[in-house]
Amino acid sequence: MDAGKASILASGEPIAAMFFGIFFYHEIPTVLSVIGVLLTLTALTLLSLPEKNK
Repeated sequence: MDAGKASILASGEPIAAMFFGIFFYHEIPTVLSVIGVLLTLTALTLLSLPEKNK
């Protein structure tokens, strides 16, 4: 795995931490944290799309 893909995948760690907090510690996410997760997932999706060759 190249370094670029590894760094993109590593940016998903805060999302996993939030879900573990919800499931194991019964934390209630705030609106701001849910918006942050959605923005992070959108960015990860866009960054992992293959580039179009012209």
